[in-house]
Amino acid sequence: MKKIRALQQFSHFNGGTFDQHEVRPVADDIAEALVGMNLAVYVDDDAEAKAKADAEAKALAEAEEKAKAEALEKEKADAEAKAKADAEAKAKEKAAKK
Repeated sequence: MKKIRALQQFSHFNGGTFDQHEVRPVADDIAEALVGMNLAVYVDDDAEAKAKADAEAKALAEAEEKAKAEALEKEKADAEAKAKADAEAKAKEKAAKK
């Protein structure tokens, strides 16, 4: 048995009469036929699709967070390298003046 949701009102000789948006469990073969005729969708598929979309959104957010952290780390390393180079340049200047 699979749960389906009717996309429109219809009648099926084995499934009976369905109202639009009605959710009902039906036999696997009837569910396959109704979904194949675009009269219904699997309810479980909707839940899985939502879960998949949520997982993808979470993965994207994690990737963006990681990219931001890496950018901050690189910026910090660049700033430290620049500060070190500036300090060395000042030391050379000071040594040249003596």
